[in-house]
Amino acid sequence: NKGNVKATGSGRARIKLDPIVGPLVYCDVEVAKVDPTFVSIPSSLTVYVGETEPLSASLYPSNATATLTWYSQNKNVATVSSGRVTGVDEGSTVVYVKTNNGLTSNDCKVNVYYRKATSISLDNTSFILPVGDSKKLKYSFAPSHARVSVRWTSSNPSVVSVSNDGTLTALKTGGASITATTDNGL
Repeated sequence: NKGNVKATGSGRARIKLDPIVGPLVYCDVEVAKVDPTFVSIPSSLTVYVGETEPLSASLYPSNATATLTWYSQNKNVATVSSGRVTGVDEGSTVVYVKTNNGLTSNDCKVNVYYRKATSISLDNTSFILPVGDSKKLKYSFAPSHARVSVRWTSSNPSVVSVSNDGTLTALKTGGASITATTDNGL
């Protein structure tokens, strides 16, 4: 209402002033797209396998606009799409972005790690195993994309032995408690 003009996108517009007294007055305005002269992203990012973290690009000047295309040097470690980095496997890679006017950002070193387990449970909590029979116990853990190694122990190995893969063998009559312990102590 005060005649201030603000550009909201590139293109052409006609502004019309209809005074109470006098003829209509027009002003043709062309808003030009501002191409960036520089693009920047953070220099490092930590992501966990199976999880996604945002990565933002800053364009200069601040009123510049561009179409961005994201790249990961090693898609076996991390992928990137629309500035969202997803951890694929443990390791390091470099992510960068290019603008549609040919600029390339600085590199962002992405470090991908596995989360540690926060819980573990066994598929059986009690059962009877005849002497001479074997049964393999299975475990599950959370989060499901954590990396876990498990150490198996028997409270009475002369009655029930347990192998490194969780296979139990009943050696003689009696009872035993079998424990699966994760590498981080669960």
